[in-house]
Amino acid sequence: MRSQWCLGDLWPVPNSQHYAGSRNLFLCYGLRNMESSGTGHLERIPVAFLSYARESDQHSAWVRDFGGRLRALGIDARLDQWHLSPGDDLVRFMTDGVQKSDFVLVVCTPKYAAKANANDGGVGFEGSVIAGSILTQGAAQRKFIPLLRAGTAAESIPAFLLNRLYIDFTRDAELKSSVEALVRHMQGRPDNVPPPIARIAPTPTGY
Repeated sequence: MRSQWCLGDLWPVPNSQHYAGSRNLFLCYGLRNMESSGTGHLERIPVAFLSYARESDQHSAWVRDFGGRLRALGIDARLDQWHLSPGDDLVRFMTDGVQKSDFVLVVCTPKYAAKANANDGGVGFEGSVIAGSILTQGAAQRKFIPLLRAGTAAESIPAFLLNRLYIDFTRDAELKSSVEALVRHMQGRPDNVPPPIARIAPTPTGY
């Protein structure tokens, strides 16, 4: 069994587990193919697609503010409120967002889960694309990260993500630290890593 768990990993217990805030986060490297260029900067900017339900103006504003925080910290957050214009292809936008982004951040609420589980509307379509990608992409499935915004995990996280580690975003007082921890994960800069394993000299024999 591994001693380190990563955001988006499968969690081997019936109930989903969570991270609250940035302390004691055991994050593993987000983009395995992102190497430092030697200048202290990443070679490319991680792209994160935000999947959420437009359930109220207040919730949409929260998601927009959250996306802005990500962009301010070096993540190319893709959001329908910014990247869709009249006449655009909604299906193509959603499909590309899920399949071509480095990460898909699912803002989970009871309404999101209800729509996703019932294949209802745009949320239902995105959910089906996410579920299909999880089934076919193997190791890349770590890209799908549930963010609990309201309710409990059982009622807010869609069925196809219930066995994944999520981040608790229900406490606005911890928003800054939670966003920063998530960004470090996506940029491959974990907050905590396991200490190195010591090399123990063999015990002499013949004594």
